[in-house]
Amino acid sequence: MTEPVVDDGTVRTGNSRVRRCLTIAMAGLALSGGMFLVATMPVATRQGINYEVSTHRVPLYVKTFDFFYRSAHYQILADETTDGASTQHERVLAIFDWTQRNVRDTPEAWTVVDDHILNIIIRGHGTADQQADVFTTLCTYAGIPAFWTKVEPKRLPTGLILSFASVDGRWVVFDVANQVMFRNDRGELATADDLRGRSDLIPPAVRELKVQDTRYYRFFEDLRPPLVPSPLRAELQMPWRRLRHELERVLGAEESDGLER
Repeated sequence: MTEPVVDDGTVRTGNSRVRRCLTIAMAGLALSGGMFLVATMPVATRQGINYEVSTHRVPLYVKTFDFFYRSAHYQILADETTDGASTQHERVLAIFDWTQRNVRDTPEAWTVVDDHILNIIIRGHGTADQQADVFTTLCTYAGIPAFWTKVEPKRLPTGLILSFASVDGRWVVFDVANQVMFRNDRGELATADDLRGRSDLIPPAVRELKVQDTRYYRFFEDLRPPLVPSPLRAELQMPWRRLRHELERVLGAEESDGLER
């Protein structure tokens, strides 16, 4: 007589494990494929040539890598430039001096390229706003919040690029392009309030300098502290601060974009 067949579950259990392995493998392949598609998705990047802006397409992973690469270099350069400086005053002056020596004026008739701050540093020259960009970015990475703006008095036909850095709780003024730092009556780095209407605090070497036919001192006749951008332009070069900004923008809690251009 034939003995009854007993199902001990061995074959069924084996089949279940195979199915689970196949499911996991297929899910992994799908996830990898999705990540690949996202990483290679084309995104826009912009570049200005002689103030004509063009848009180029690059894969998302390239733009992301470049962003982290630039931020790391700003931090390294800020640390190296301020090495040995123990106070904010010493750090800001070290960065100001470094910028003067390493980012010269773009010679007349040369092409003006406007893309990333790191590229300005690599080229070693820039326009007034680009020099201010380098200075304020390195300051911010060195723990000194900074930004730049174009001061445009109503009575004057042109403007002047000035940088503002928060040193010991005071927003002090620098003119990077003209290599000017200002001091008040106490010998401290000067604020906009210190300089307003005080042509005597402007160094004699630039007091009568002409900026597009306007005497330099006239930009300070009614100088007021500018509105501080939030976030700062330089903060948007920092990965986690940029991520926070983008999330706030998506969720409708957008702040000022921090762009001074």
